[in-house]
Amino acid sequence: MTVNTPRLVDHLVEQLLALIHDNQLEAGMRLPAERQLAAQLGVSRNSLREAIQKLISDGVLMSRRGGGTYVRFETQPWSELRIVQPLKSLVADDPGYRYDILEARHAGR
Repeated sequence: MTVNTPRLVDHLVEQLLALIHDNQLEAGMRLPAERQLAAQLGVSRNSLREAIQKLISDGVLMSRRGGGTYVRFETQPWSELRIVQPLKSLVADDPGYRYDILEARHAGR
């Protein structure tokens, strides 16, 4: 039996999301520089980059080469991030979950 302990990157992702929320950063706003964020969070730049990459792949952030990292998601309650992301996480944690979703859709017809 394996115990799912949160990885540093997952913890950093949560910290970055909290930073975005606490600083009321909206879509199109730039995050502080990596060096500054790493110092602020007390982590290495490599760990920070990995967390940023995860948020980029999740659609929360976008990166412009040589131009920084920007908030990408919209703050509307109906945005794709708020609807799709929780399901995406469930499917990633339990690949068989997608069949449950399909079964529920077919049962609702």
